[in-house]
Amino acid sequence: MRRHIVISPHLDDAVLSLGGTIFQLAASGDEILVVTAFAGAAGPPYSELARELHVRWGSPFDVNRLRRAEDVAALTRLGAEARHLDIRDAIYRRAASGTWMYDAGHVGERGEGTLSGPIHPEDGWIPERLVQSVAALASGPTRIYAPLGIGRHVDHVLAFAAGRLLSREHDVTYYEDYPYVEVADDFGGRPAELPGWRDVLSGLSLEAFRAKVDAFGYYRSQVESVFGGDGYDARMEAWARQLGGRDREFAERLWIPPA
Repeated sequence: MRRHIVISPHLDDAVLSLGGTIFQLAASGDEILVVTAFAGAAGPPYSELARELHVRWGSPFDVNRLRRAEDVAALTRLGAEARHLDIRDAIYRRAASGTWMYDAGHVGERGEGTLSGPIHPEDGWIPERLVQSVAALASGPTRIYAPLGIGRHVDHVLAFAAGRLLSREHDVTYYEDYPYVEVADDFGGRPAELPGWRDVLSGLSLEAFRAKVDAFGYYRSQVESVFGGDGYDARMEAWARQLGGRDREFAERLWIPPA
């Protein structure tokens, strides 16, 4: 039995991006631990961006408790174990001055720092903290999976940076950030920034793909935010079939850095 540790920036990213592979690894008897980096509890006051997102998530009384519970249910469906770290999501992080580090979405409509970067200078400690947390869990033969950072969401980029640091001592494979990878503008330039990397398809059985879709269904608070409403199963299927092509019915794509 081999241990696999998947670094998930948020409470749904691992399932969306790698859920089918996680299911198949678990079904083969391997141990799968999904470590969500930015799962720390945060209370009011909230930034304007956070308040807007909470409304889209159904205005739950305790957002963090709900989202963690959704994550545990989703990962249980896949046969994986959940581990939640205490670093706060970017929408909740404040600078030493008290200002919100990121109080705008990807379009930067209010002129503050946006979720698609650049990284705030006071976030520089985060990759090393992630390295310490993940390395402490890597006992025996362990493969680590980290996001590629497609879409350039600041939390995904920080998790990618942690993966690069971990690769000095550990076997690290990188996964494409879904659904960001669906958008050509997000994906188009990323491989060019990583010369010498090679992509590998992880073929999925129908059972594995269905398990992935089922698992995402537990993230009810996120359906509207991620996909704009229901119908996510058809969209996920179209992408998995596009990757699978003629040789595989469904697939997810991984990236391997040069030795």
